[in-house]
Amino acid sequence: MNLKQYVCLCFLPLMLSACALAGGSNKPEAIIYDLNTSKAASAIKGQLSRQIIIAEPKTLETLNSKSIIVKSSARGTISFLGLAEWIDVLPLVVQTQLLRGFENAGALGRVGVPGEQLRSDLLLVSDIRSFNVIDNGTQLIASVEISVKIINDNNGAVLAAKLFKAQKPVTIAKSDSMVASLNTAFQDVLLDIVKWTTAKF
Repeated sequence: MNLKQYVCLCFLPLMLSACALAGGSNKPEAIIYDLNTSKAASAIKGQLSRQIIIAEPKTLETLNSKSIIVKSSARGTISFLGLAEWIDVLPLVVQTQLLRGFENAGALGRVGVPGEQLRSDLLLVSDIRSFNVIDNGTQLIASVEISVKIINDNNGAVLAAKLFKAQKPVTIAKSDSMVASLNTAFQDVLLDIVKWTTAKF
């Protein structure tokens, strides 16, 4: 007998809940989260004088996935946050939010991603060093750390570089609270990246 699966996407402010109903299946479905940085991005006032291409961020293999990571600083171990997942692999989620951040700041038409019809000699290259919850034994802390370089795409010269980071406490040891704190920390990082870039270029 063929089974048809119906998927219902329920949108919440910081969360997309993927609720799959499959006949005869008791397998729990993943809870899908997205980053919501519109509030932070809309507060940015800046204007790019040059066009910039935003490359897909680089990161370690553990972060190059949909998994939401919890690190134990005491044990030095890495675990995954139950059934919680990002809406896409983390680098693509961050790249999309960076693009939206610049666009919401007034740079619509002056930023893009590789493959788009945008002529630019500037490339924004980033490295996600941390995007996880840290368990230090007494407290949970959301940590986001991203390094950014602005590169001349014609000769490879680094024109500017800076490390951006933010940490926020997690109030409740549940996935909603952990993701909300990660989102807030990323809002701070995004705000600083856009402000810094528009001030220089």
